Amino acid sequence: MSRRVLAVLLWGVASWCPAAGAETIHLKDGRTIDAQIIRQTDKAVTIDWYGVPLTYWRDGIVGIEEGKGPQASAAPPAQQAASQTLAVFESLARGARVAYPDGWVATVPEGPSPYVVTIQPKSSEEQAADGKAPVVIELLKYAGASGRFGLEAEAPSDELVDRFLAMFAEGGGRVLRKEPLAVQGGSGWLVEAEGTDPIGVTHHLLISLAAERDVLAVLLCQAPPQTFEAYRALYQAIISRFEPFVYVPEG
Repeated sequence: MSRRVLAVLLWGVASWCPAAGAETIHLKDGRTIDAQIIRQTDKAVTIDWYGVPLTYWRDGIVGIEEGKGPQASAAPPAQQAASQTLAVFESLARGARVAYPDGWVATVPEGPSPYVVTIQPKSSEEQAADGKAPVVIELLKYAGASGRFGLEAEAPSDELVDRFLAMFAEGGGRVLRKEPLAVQGGSGWLVEAEGTDPIGVTHHLLISLAAERDVLAVLLCQAPPQTFEAYRALYQAIISRFEPFVYVPEG
């Protein structure tokens, strides 16, 4: 049996507190976000999004109006899912950690595969019986990604990400938005997308992507379009804690 470790560490997600005069952030894609800024640097701005820290790179921001956003008194229902306790899947063999709702089932595939783990609230068979896209979190890591994707050796991270998304589109996927995202302190991407599987079932996804040393890590958080908003805050909390490159010193 290969060395895999499933560590269940209870991680409480901080409950959201109302912002007294939230800032209004104007993004280059035309969206505006009203939220409290909890940290700023020359390169990025981190906001408190109903208890979930979300980071936006400054090159994707047009401007910030201080104290212009509305005050909120309670988290909307779609965000309340993020308040549940999270566990952590850790694989030392594959060098990754992924948070997930306590009580969901993490399955590690046997044999060599890009798939590191699949995490679901119930079994694949039970979900298939519903006739809808499954609710599932999947982590994939592509070692030697440049060669796998037909690119030159040691292709830049952005090129690996673009190639993966091109392959996703070739398979029937549609990217709805793509924006820079800080992943484990480094540069990454957040993608919102829709896809249709071979049997015609449509699913909605939040995808976190990051690359390091020619390894592309892809975290897919999926749910049916009809119910996706009920999982959005939970998935954002999971993505904010994503650690795709965990290296344990020998000895």
